[in-house]
Amino acid sequence: MGGMHGADIWILRQNGKGEYYMQDSFSTTTATPIADSQQDVELLTAPDSAANHTVFTFMRPLKTCDPDNDHEIKEGLSQHLIWAYGSSEGSLNYHGPKTRGNAAATLFHDPSSVDTRAESLQAVQALQAASELKVFEIQFPNVTVPPAHTTYLCTHFQVPADRKYHVVQYEAILTTKLVHHMIIYGCVDKPKSFGDLYECASMSPSCSKFTLAWAPGIGLNVLPKEVGFPFGTGTNALRYFSLQIHYNNPNALSNIIDSSGMRLFYTTQLRPNDMGVLILGDTNFNISGNDPSYYSTQWNVCPTACTKQFPTNLTIINNFFHMHMLGQNSTTRQIRDGKEIVPLGAVHYYDFNFQGGLAPFQKGAVISPGDTLLTKCAYIPTLNVRSNYTVFGESTEDEMCFNFLTYYPAMSDIEFCLSGDNATNPQAACGNDLRMGNKTRSQLEKEGLLVPAPFPVFEEYKAPVCTPSFVVNPKLSGIVTMGLSLGLVALVVFLL
Repeated sequence: MGGMHGADIWILRQNGKGEYYMQDSFSTTTATPIADSQQDVELLTAPDSAANHTVFTFMRPLKTCDPDNDHEIKEGLSQHLIWAYGSSEGSLNYHGPKTRGNAAATLFHDPSSVDTRAESLQAVQALQAASELKVFEIQFPNVTVPPAHTTYLCTHFQVPADRKYHVVQYEAILTTKLVHHMIIYGCVDKPKSFGDLYECASMSPSCSKFTLAWAPGIGLNVLPKEVGFPFGTGTNALRYFSLQIHYNNPNALSNIIDSSGMRLFYTTQLRPNDMGVLILGDTNFNISGNDPSYYSTQWNVCPTACTKQFPTNLTIINNFFHMHMLGQNSTTRQIRDGKEIVPLGAVHYYDFNFQGGLAPFQKGAVISPGDTLLTKCAYIPTLNVRSNYTVFGESTEDEMCFNFLTYYPAMSDIEFCLSGDNATNPQAACGNDLRMGNKTRSQLEKEGLLVPAPFPVFEEYKAPVCTPSFVVNPKLSGIVTMGLSLGLVALVVFLL
C-alpha cells in the first residue's frame, strides 16, 4: 500500500566499471532492499542524459508469478509508486528526504480497453472548460491545535441548497502535519450554529452520515464519470454537514495554528448515480502488549440477512482500508450462493502514511443482495513496540479495523454492516446511527437492524494457476520509461 513495507522494488544501478544494470528487489520493512532470487526486470536502454533529466527504459512482465516478492502490473489500473535516487556507487545508502517522491500511475494500458480514470479526469476537465465546475471550500478558522496527543474538533457548515448538486472530485487543504484524518459527515437536522468549533470524538446520530474523507497518502480523489456525491436538495442529498479533523500531536507541540479543510469540486450537471459509503470492519478486539506473535481480528461477518436488504446490486468504486500504527494487512472476501468469488480487495502491507483508495480486484465488482462479506485485519507483533493492551479507539495509539467501501447507486438506509464477537449468538448491526437510535435489542431485531451473523459455510475461492504474462502485441508498450534529474547513479522505484 505504501512506504517500503511489502514493496516490489526495481533498482537501476551502476557498477564500478560505469555500466548500468537493473536489479529486481523487495522489502518487508524500512531497510536496504533485498535482491529477489527471481530476477524479472531487464534494462533495455541505458540512461541518456539531457539538459535537466535522465531517461532510460526497462521491462518487466505484467505478471511474474512471484507472489511473495512481486506485485502484478494491472491493466488500466492506477497503482501507487514511490521513488528515490542517489549518487552512491556499489552500495545503496539512505537517499535522504529531498531525493524521493511518490505518485500514482497507470503503468500499462491496452488501447482496446477503457481507461476509466482518464475518462473520469476528462469528464471533470470538460465541465471546467464549459464553466460548469464550481468549487466549495470548508476550512477551520485558524484554530490553535491543543498540545494533547489526540484531539477531535468539528465545525458545522452548509452548502448551496437551491437544487441538487454532484461533487465530482475533492482534495484536502492541509496547513499542518498534525492532521491524522478528516471526515465530512452529513447532518439530517439543521445545526444550532455554523463555523463554531466543538469537540467531537463521537458524532451525534443526527450528524453521523459518513460521506467524504481524507487520510495520509490520499491525493486528488476523482469520482468515476457516471457517479457523483450528492448535496443540496433531492434524493440522497443533504444541505448540512460537519467537518471533523483528528489531530495527532504526540509531542504536545504548542502554538500550532491550523486552517486545514477540504476542497469540493461540484456541478449542476447531475450524473446517473449517487455515491454511497458502506462501512465494514471490527470494533471489538484486544491486542496484547509485548507479544511476539501477529494478532488478527475475528472475521467481521456482513451476513446475507443484511445484504438481502440492499435494494439492488452495488457497484464498487474503491476499498479504503483503515487501521492505525500497528496495522499490517487487511482483506475483504465475498461469498455468493455458497461459493467464494474473487475477493473485493486487500492490502497486504498496510502503511498508515500511505493510505488511499484501492480498486476492487475484479473490474466491475458488485455486491449483490444475498452476498456475504468477510473483513479481517492483522497487526504486527507488539514485542519491544508496545507494552500495554491496545483496543479499538479513536486515538492514534488505539487501533481500528475498517473498510470504507465507496459504491453506487447510494442506499439511503444502510451505512454500515458490523458484527460483534459473540460466539454463542453472533449478530451484525445493519443500518445507520439514526435508524438504530436508542432502540432496544428486540426492536432492532424486529426491524432488521440487528440480524444473525453466523460464520458461513462456503467453498473457498481458488485463484487460477499463474502463468507469466508479457505484452505480446508490438503496438502495446510494455516498457516503463523513467525520467529524473542529472547526476543519477542509482534509482529505486517501489511498486506498492
